[in-house]
Amino acid sequence: MLRRWPRHRAAAAALALVSSVSFLSSCANGGQPGEGECAELLPNVEACRTYSLEKAPETAPKLGSPSQPVTLRTEGHSLVIDTGCNTVSFAGDVDGQNFISSEVAAGLKLCSQEETASESWLTEFFSGTTTWTSETGLITVTKGDIELLFEG
Repeated sequence: MLRRWPRHRAAAAALALVSSVSFLSSCANGGQPGEGECAELLPNVEACRTYSLEKAPETAPKLGSPSQPVTLRTEGHSLVIDTGCNTVSFAGDVDGQNFISSEVAAGLKLCSQEETASESWLTEFFSGTTTWTSETGLITVTKGDIELLFEG
């Protein structure tokens, strides 16, 4: 007997597949900055390169896990955050070292309470204006007095 997925689960699976195919095709050029969807979005942040969260403030909820780390990458004119459960994309504009998000889109997977808290915190943090500084392989993202460090 075949088991049918509820419509919302089938839609979430389809969205995840489309997102994966879209990311792979947008970075099919090997992640070379300045070409197609892998053009540099933020100064000194390598396009289509994945950076993993290395340090977060103690006041933040548990963010990600060893098996599902929080990662970020730029894709076209968007910032993409893998929260450990869903993927959240932020479209916006760049003003110097600032990324100003104007639109947010998120995946639809059901997450644990801990994963939901992590996703909500990260969505709130990256909404609006964040300031980015970069050194070789390291990105510091700041909002107010909160700082996240990513390595890639």
